[in-house]
Amino acid sequence: MEFKNLDSNILYVVGGEDCCRQSVPGPSDITAVYIAFSDLPKDSVESELKDLCTAGFLTIMEGGHKIALTSKGVEKVKTLPLCRR
Repeated sequence: MEFKNLDSNILYVVGGEDCCRQSVPGPSDITAVYIAFSDLPKDSVESELKDLCTAGFLTIMEGGHKIALTSKGVEKVKTLPLCRR
C-alpha cells in the first residue's frame, strides 16, 4: 500500500514548525512520529523512516528512541507548502 507524501509529512512532524520559523530543531522522541501516523500500518512508517535516513534527511539516535532532521532534512522542510503560509 502506498501513502502519498508520507515522507514530507514525517519530516514536518519531526521538525516542521521550528524549520518554518528559521530555527534548527533538536532531536525529538520518535514516538511522536508513530503517534502522528497511528492510523497507518507501523511497518509502512518504519519503512519510510528508514528510507528518509538512507536518503540523508533524518538521523535516528539513542538506540532508536530519538530522531532529528539533518541539514538536508531542514532544507527539505523549508520547501514544504506548510512552511510557505
